[in-house]
Amino acid sequence: MTPAATAPTARPREDAEAERLFAEHSDRIYGYCRRRLRSQSEADDAVQLTYLHALRALRRGVVPASESAWLYAIAQNVCRSQHRTATRRPLGDSAGLETLASPDHEDARDLLAELPGALDSLPERQRQALLLREWRGLSAAEIAHELDLIAAAS
Repeated sequence: MTPAATAPTARPREDAEAERLFAEHSDRIYGYCRRRLRSQSEADDAVQLTYLHALRALRRGVVPASESAWLYAIAQNVCRSQHRTATRRPLGDSAGLETLASPDHEDARDLLAELPGALDSLPERQRQALLLREWRGLSAAEIAHELDLIAAAS
């Protein structure tokens, strides 16, 4: 037997812990997210992101002192982020990429055609940071958290 075959991994324990937290708290976390966001689908996404962040934290060794308070804090941050993102983009398609690509916006359509190449030319981390900032509307601290970086001093 190899050492990897005999050594238990920590991941199944954290995964099981995340499943337990979801079973115990997801209804309340969903209700919290639903009250703060515009739609059921946004609340569903927020709950998923909340538990994804929780699982990542558990895998890093975080042991919350108060599980429900910890989950609500994560959910609050996720809802804030989604709310900021939603306010940056209108509900309708009127400001979407389809409009930019319409015949009335030929200059914008040309720029839009160049966008994939421009994004591909960036280093991966820089591209991720740019998309998190411009597409999802995250702050510098939130981007640092998403990319597991140390936030720049303000």
